[in-house]
Amino acid sequence: MFFEQLKKACNMRNTSVTAVTLQLNISKSNVTNWKNGTIPNGDVIIRLSELLDVTTDFLLKGTDEQSVFNNMINNSSNVEVNSIKNENTYNNVEKNELSEITQELINIFENLPYKERIKLMGIIYEFEEKYKNKKL
Repeated sequence: MFFEQLKKACNMRNTSVTAVTLQLNISKSNVTNWKNGTIPNGDVIIRLSELLDVTTDFLLKGTDEQSVFNNMINNSSNVEVNSIKNENTYNNVEKNELSEITQELINIFENLPYKERIKLMGIIYEFEEKYKNKKL
């Protein structure tokens, strides 16, 4: 499964397993072992996930980012999935109607890659939960 997921991740980035492993100085024998079902050590998995901009779960379990995100949303506030995926989340809201800090947060969020938006939303939900618990 690992090797198949690695191929998918490479395809999503318009690259090949060979190009990625060359870039990371990973031997051909390691790639052959992965094809035969072995799983690389954690350091290699992390390096691959960072280079390919996918989660380690994607490489190891085939869990795609969308399902990770959907699980996060289902376990938190009422936020639309599309609000994180869209490049311009607040197009239909006049920016001058928003506070300066809200505008800054939107600009930062919109400039993040999708994977980083998911991470940020996780942090925000965690913070929100802690805040709610303190208020009670």
